[in-house]
Amino acid sequence: MNEDYLIRHQKPPRQEFAAELYRKISRPAPEKTGLATRVAPTALAFCVVLAASFLASLAARAAVISLLRDIGGVAFFETTDYPGADRPASVPEEILTLVEAQAQLPFSVGLPLWVPEGMAREESVRITRFSESHTPVTIIWRGIGAYLELTIGQAAEGHIVGLESLETVKINGQDAALVRGMWNADTKEWDRDEPWIGMTLIWARGEETYSLFSPQLSREELIRIAESIP
Repeated sequence: MNEDYLIRHQKPPRQEFAAELYRKISRPAPEKTGLATRVAPTALAFCVVLAASFLASLAARAAVISLLRDIGGVAFFETTDYPGADRPASVPEEILTLVEAQAQLPFSVGLPLWVPEGMAREESVRITRFSESHTPVTIIWRGIGAYLELTIGQAAEGHIVGLESLETVKINGQDAALVRGMWNADTKEWDRDEPWIGMTLIWARGEETYSLFSPQLSREELIRIAESIP
């Protein structure tokens, strides 16, 4: 995906864009931190958006600093402009067993063969139905003082992140993006300082995008988990 392609195909934002954005910036943190108004720690904690409409909005706001990057086939928009939405539409979600979810999803769910010792996978998973073509599934592991979230879905159109938040790493020889921080709904800024923020690892596999989020696990552990997914 390149910038010329995005600009040529500008169109109005979809209704599910606002809904998806709101869910990601308002869902409470997995651990009880007392910071429910802040951006939720999720593998997609930064927002999946319509790339063309984002670029169009930048043209009307010359003061915004932004960069467009492609890492391993996944588009990222680095910006100083908070992407919040005031009145988004709701997005339907389903809580199912992994077997039930796999029967409904148009893609296979690959689980890691390695996670840190003491972490156990929750029996239920969540499918979020943004549209017929974008139905990611989220799977969670918990341990003592540790949380891990894996989200798998059809390739997203782009991710809005803060400036200087991206690092290119390798997963089995393939480029992947390590994102440090997330949007803070209170300050309307990209935040790296809170202890519950953590890191998100994002990479493409065929037609799907995978992401791993954890507030506690290290960069090396996230990469090892990702490399263990068959």
